[in-house]
Amino acid sequence: MNKHPRVKLRGLHLYGVVRGDIRANNGWGQRYEFLKPPQPPKDVPRCSALWRGYTATFQLDSDGELELMSYRYPLTLTKAKTEPVNEKLSGDFWLVMKHNFFGPRTYVPFKDGRIVDDESEWVTEEPRQRRIRRGSEERE
Repeated sequence: MNKHPRVKLRGLHLYGVVRGDIRANNGWGQRYEFLKPPQPPKDVPRCSALWRGYTATFQLDSDGELELMSYRYPLTLTKAKTEPVNEKLSGDFWLVMKHNFFGPRTYVPFKDGRIVDDESEWVTEEPRQRRIRRGSEERE
């Protein structure tokens, strides 16, 4: 959910939250460690459609802070469960976003827990060409 008046995500979907060097770990950086990690019920089956066994809901507030609102466990063998979290993310981190599963990644930076709303600071990687584009600058 995006409540920020100046940030337009234009169809980008969140694929991960990472810290550190976004070039590390094949472009997935270091995983952001949440204070309250997900706790899927024991009866959550594994499948390729939802390998983690849960979805997370985030909200970008109007002041630029990102909050992990909840985890949802839709594939339980009993009733789907939603677990409230309400955790504000802190420090420097990146959102890994894509238009679709096979598309290029767009890395949206956060500094001191707030989004960098200047899109020229966002980084797009086009995996097939292995090129990195930061704003209007492109390099191999």
